[in-house]
Amino acid sequence: IATAQGNIQRNQIKEKGEHIGKALSIVEGLKTSLNHEKGGEIASNLLSLYDYIQQLLVKANKANDEDLLAQSN
Repeated sequence: IATAQGNIQRNQIKEKGEHIGKALSIVEGLKTSLNHEKGGEIASNLLSLYDYIQQLLVKANKANDEDLLAQSN
């Protein structure tokens, strides 16, 4: 995410997209590793958090918005 912020500052749009894509993949991996049966409310809360982070990353990517990226850290 920090690298993507730097990419935005340097107007490196392709690289920014690649780094945000990597972050999205990591978050997706976290989501799929949740055990809802054993995790109960914690797993549910984490799923909501991961969904929110993914939304921020997608919005930041579309808008080239460093502040949104900072919120997803």
